[in-house]
Formats: sequence, C-alpha cells, structure tokens
Amino acid sequence: MGVSSAAELEENSYDIVGKLPTEIGIMILRNLDSRTLLSASRVNRRWLALCRSDSVLKARLKAEFRRQRIQRISPPRVEVRRDTQNVYQPFTSLNGLQQNHVTFIT
Repeated sequence: MGVSSAAELEENSYDIVGKLPTEIGIMILRNLDSRTLLSASRVNRRWLALCRSDSVLKARLKAEFRRQRIQRISPPRVEVRRDTQNVYQPFTSLNGLQQNHVTFIT
C-alpha cells in the first residue's frame, strides 16, 4: 500500500450527503447542532453550498460563527478565591486533596 494521490483519495471516498438531493441534504444538516453544523460546512464546498442555500442553516451558521469569534476574542474571566476559613492552606479540602475554587465572572 503506497502513498495515494489526492485524486485517488477523493475517488475512493464517498460523500453521502453531497450525493443526496439538495432538499434531503438540507434536512439532514438541519438536525445538527450549531457547532457541528459549522464544522460540517467546512468539510467541502458542496456541504458549504448546502448550508448557504437554506436560510435557516445560513442564519445558524452566522450566529455560531459570531459566537465562536466573540469567545476567542474575549474569553470568560476567571477569578480564583481563597477559602477564608483556612488562610494558611487555601486550596486543601477535607480529604487533603488540592481543590481550587473558580468563579466565572460574566
């Protein structure tokens, strides 16, 4: 088994969603959650075209893309608080294991 060219790999692979009629492909993609839909739209040009051809999928893609972009730009702030009862060992729990108290600030 040698190294396969891109054409051989594409010839051997089977794109089940891309081979279906447009309406059925859209119905399948509509069942995906937004994060998975964004990943699916990046599989190939046919899947991206399916996502762009449907107004519902297109709106969900835009919203998920914005959500991910905002999350990358401004990740949630994290604040680590020390337990006030035990000032000298701030991160130990009753069983002796270390435990951090993390609060997400929105």
